[in-house]
Amino acid sequence: MENLLTSTVHSTIDAMRLFDYCERNARDSKNSVCFVKRIDEDSTRNWTWNDLYREVVVVVDLLREWQIGPQSRIVNLTANSLEWILLELACSCLNVVHVPIDPRLPQDQVLDIVREVEPRFALVSHEGDFQCTLKPIQCFEPNRLRELIDRRAPAANSHAYNSVAKSSPNDVANILYTSGTTSKPKGVMLSHRNLVSNAIAKLDAMPQFANDHRLNLLPFSHAYAKTCELATWLISASSLEIAPNSQELFRLFSIARPTLFNGVPILFKRIHAESLKRGGGLDALQEITGGRVRQFASGGAPIHDELRAAFEQSGMPIYQGYGLTEAGPVVCSNRSGAQGAGMDRCLVGVGPAVKGVEVKIDENRRLWVRGDGVMLGYWQDPIETSNRIQNGWLDTGDVAECDETQNVRILGRSDDTIVLDNGYKIDPLGIEQLICQRQGVKDCALVPNEQFGYDIVLLLDEPNAETNETDLRDELQDLLRRHLPVLPRRVVTTIEDWTEANGLRNFKGAKNRINLKRWVAGNLGDS
Repeated sequence: MENLLTSTVHSTIDAMRLFDYCERNARDSKNSVCFVKRIDEDSTRNWTWNDLYREVVVVVDLLREWQIGPQSRIVNLTANSLEWILLELACSCLNVVHVPIDPRLPQDQVLDIVREVEPRFALVSHEGDFQCTLKPIQCFEPNRLRELIDRRAPAANSHAYNSVAKSSPNDVANILYTSGTTSKPKGVMLSHRNLVSNAIAKLDAMPQFANDHRLNLLPFSHAYAKTCELATWLISASSLEIAPNSQELFRLFSIARPTLFNGVPILFKRIHAESLKRGGGLDALQEITGGRVRQFASGGAPIHDELRAAFEQSGMPIYQGYGLTEAGPVVCSNRSGAQGAGMDRCLVGVGPAVKGVEVKIDENRRLWVRGDGVMLGYWQDPIETSNRIQNGWLDTGDVAECDETQNVRILGRSDDTIVLDNGYKIDPLGIEQLICQRQGVKDCALVPNEQFGYDIVLLLDEPNAETNETDLRDELQDLLRRHLPVLPRRVVTTIEDWTEANGLRNFKGAKNRINLKRWVAGNLGDS
């Protein structure tokens, strides 16, 4: 039986491009601070919306001088910065395709992407980054770009640039590359309409206001931060500050005192662990995060229910969303219930479909999406595009269920589903979260095993001489007997953390099941 969940569009998009919102803010909120850069412990440099707009105009002029025209590509291989944002907005103005690449990707993957998109220009951390590419590319480092901006900005013409380049809402605005954990990264083409409509949909679920201050850590090169932080910041005309790394994040919390923070589960685990060191509860969380956060949001990977419960019990709930790059990325979202939102707070699962998005769950519990956020397709890959989008519906590849109030709960990737010899299908995510409630278990993974059905891998808090894998297996079998018809034959324990460095997680903290399966086989000597 097919479930069809529809969220009705409540308002229209009042601007086509992200640049249009920058221009609007420079007109309507020109003296309001929009960006904060920490110089040292006691001083900052602040940009108003008018300052920001003038600097965007400088970058627009530079790109025009370099004869970079509509729909040509620009690569950006740098960490989040004001210069990153300026390039994004200048591309939006000129209808140039911005191709941000996560600088943490392996060099070979980066070079493959660069060859694939054939950019006219690149913003790079080091100008030698593309020496091995097939043909020369004009490269600038952010500091060099900053020098040009500072030299020209005082004299920049800040009049409207909205007619510089003809563009359509359906023109490609960004090509965002998927993480490529299990396959070659694919370039997702997102249009101006995709970007703007999806950010508005997120704001409908979780409103932001002009007096909000956001502290950002997540990379803008990925759709989660690109839409849910950068684009929503522009549309809400609030202020933004960037933490250069996770080590600096905790220091900046107390200095920046943000009202909004988006993270991935592994970050919220660190915040929770630090709060427990300080006695736990609301006071500890407020002390860590500066005392003003009104909205924690998590995405990028599933967050364990017990971690969410701990934050909610402390009076600072974590709102969760669900999406994928190919959908812009937001598909579903919890609701904050903020004043003006017109709806009650919702923290169930990943919430209902956001505004303008239709979601259906087919007879195999596979989740499909249709709406303005769905990608134009994969860059230079029409076959894979047609495989993923059928009659306007995007195949997410995820398994899901919904309740009577249209709240969606993600059960896992369809590729992760373990099919046993008797035909029974196990969706690992819910079982793993159940096991993680056991004291001493930091994380858990169910991995398929062709000989035994499946194995359970436990990441334990600390070494314990009394831990016996046979006893653990018996204990878990008792726990799982009510939930599964076939019980695990083997339980494997480890205290070695699962990290991006050892390949057992991706940068968002999600488990890499393929590598975990290999790890089990290698440690147990499976053939």
